Parts: sequence; C-alpha cells; structure tokens
Amino acid sequence: FFAFLAGIVLVDGVSERFIKYWSALDLLSVVHDFQGYGEVVSSQLLNRFSEGFGAQIFFVGLLSIIPYEIICVYGILVLAFLWRRKFTASVDKSAYLSLSVAFLLVLVFFLINYLFLTTRYVVTLCLVMLPFLYNWWLSGYDSSSVSARRLMVFALVVLSIGTTYSSSGHEKLSLKQAGAWLKDGDEAVSYFNDGQVSFYAGYDYFDKKESFDAAAVPAGGLAVFRIGKEGVEDLLLSAGSLFSIEKTFDSNGDEVVVVLRKERK
Repeated sequence: FFAFLAGIVLVDGVSERFIKYWSALDLLSVVHDFQGYGEVVSSQLLNRFSEGFGAQIFFVGLLSIIPYEIICVYGILVLAFLWRRKFTASVDKSAYLSLSVAFLLVLVFFLINYLFLTTRYVVTLCLVMLPFLYNWWLSGYDSSSVSARRLMVFALVVLSIGTTYSSSGHEKLSLKQAGAWLKDGDEAVSYFNDGQVSFYAGYDYFDKKESFDAAAVPAGGLAVFRIGKEGVEDLLLSAGSLFSIEKTFDSNGDEVVVVLRKERK
C-alpha cells in the first residue's frame, strides 16, 4: 500500500494520471455533461417528440460501442454465447465473472468520460471472457449433430489460419508522434480535423472541427490536419498563402499529419 502511494507521489506523471482517473468517478459531473450532450443531440438530430430523451439516447448509444467492439474481437465465435449456458465444474465461474464485471465497469467509466473507445481497449475484457466462450462453444458442440460438429471444426480451422496472416497496413505511428510533438510544444493549436490526433496532443477528442476557418487561426497559430499524402498540395492551396508547413509526420502509411503555421504579419 505504501509502495503504491510512493509511486503516485514520486513517479513523474503518475500522480497527474491518478487524479485524472479519480475525477472520472465524479458522477454528478458526468450527469451534468451528459445533459449538455443530450441538448446537443436533441437540437440537431432528434424530432420534437424525443427532445426530452436526448441524454438517455446519447448514453445508450454510447454504451452500445462496447458490445460492438467485443463482436469485432471475437468475430463469428461470438455466436457461441447464443447457445445454452453450461459451465464446467472445473472452472471458477465466480472469479472470471467478477473480473469481467470489473473490466466492464472500467470501460464504461472510460467511455462516458472520453466519449470514444477503440478495439484494443476491450481486449483485456475479451480475454477474461474466454472461459465463458470456450465452455459455451463446447456445450454447443456436444449437443450438435455430426455434420454440425464438422462444420464447427472447419470454421475454427479457417479462423485459425486467418489469424496467422499479419496485416500489411503500416502502423499509424504518425498520429502519436504528432500528438507527442504538439503536447511538448508551448503553442496552442487552433484547429484539428481529427479526434485521435487531438486526443494524443492533450486536447479533447471532440476538439476536432468539421470545417477549417483560416481567419479563425491567429497569426503564428497552428492548424493540424490528418490527410492523405496526395491531398497535401491541395491543402496548402485551400489554406491560402498565409500558411506554411511547420511539420509533417509520416510513418510510411497512406496518411500523414501536417502541421500548418499561419505567418505572422
């Protein structure tokens, strides 16, 4: 316990992160924020009969991201959860269930505070849920016909072969590199067109803007774009002669992150 407290106080950045996570438990603040989000949803997306349920609709829709990401991780194997629930006596069901609930709560708190979730965040929950998946798949296998069993084994073989192929796509390190560079800098960014870069740079995920207003960027200010390589020249033309490229982050993918600076008059 004392080592934990010492780590929070002494290790650089840990105390700030701990306070940030602890503040996520402020339910009153979360409810207040969701009321604001609900008003935005009601005013822009819902008809007048649903205006009073904007916050609820936004909350339920946001939480639906978690099962969606779980399905993305498991793929067709998620169908095993539709079979009869049968857990073998040799497996400690309560321990895995407790861990699953704990990780699920962590994901919920993260989601309602940061309003986004990617697949890698649910991997730990999926690992803890694997005993349930295995047992329910086994239950379906035992109760199936010979033809169905062969089909299930064939599906598992195909899925196993599919996982041996690594993706040929380049890792988008440029997003993190750009975020780290911007975070270390002293100058505020006036515009982001991408939420991930904004988040990595220490800003809110929803600081991104749909349209770029060059006049809104002060002299010497920065504007950050995540864009395809073929669109960099068009970006400079559309931005105007007052902007020049301050920094480009390229990790050999299809996209780059371009930081533009508005010239000082």
